[in-house]
Amino acid sequence: MTTPGGYRIAIGGLVNYLFKGGVLAVISQFGDLAASYLKRMLNIKDFGRLLPGHGGIVDRMDSILFCIPTLYILNYIVI
Repeated sequence: MTTPGGYRIAIGGLVNYLFKGGVLAVISQFGDLAASYLKRMLNIKDFGRLLPGHGGIVDRMDSILFCIPTLYILNYIVI
């Protein structure tokens, strides 16, 4: 496929990125739910004091905790 600027886009690569993006969007929700579940089990509101009212640094990065291993698996084992 060629863009109006004359650049070529490999459709296989585009589908690959769209698939990985969709999988990571779903997996990131599981990371957020897992962190929320852990906080409920420990009966705490925030994981840190650096960002009060926002849940701490771990709450800002909880979805990444599940996405990094998933992306590794998608890149090197599956696709």
